[in-house]
Amino acid sequence: PWMSPEAAPSMGYSLVPKVKARLAAGSGSLETDGNIEGYYAFKLDFLKRKGRPNRMVLMDVAGDSMEPVLMDRDSVLIDESQHEIIAGGIFAVGIEHEVYV
Repeated sequence: PWMSPEAAPSMGYSLVPKVKARLAAGSGSLETDGNIEGYYAFKLDFLKRKGRPNRMVLMDVAGDSMEPVLMDRDSVLIDESQHEIIAGGIFAVGIEHEVYV
């Protein structure tokens, strides 16, 4: 890769893992695999404004119930340390063995 995880912070970036899990936009997603598919570079100052960079992951959306805000197969950035409900926000929620957005 063009940027190693060790070098990313010194270059002003953080590498965020993209996991296999899918967020269901409609019926629940049974794809909850946390295995990492790859890493994506984000500017560290951007991530810090959004939450805790070391607790963020990328997941794909499966379904169309959130259109036009989220489209089927969009990738979304999720801060897994966030547990508070914020009015007007969009949330990823795990219920039993399914993950919804």
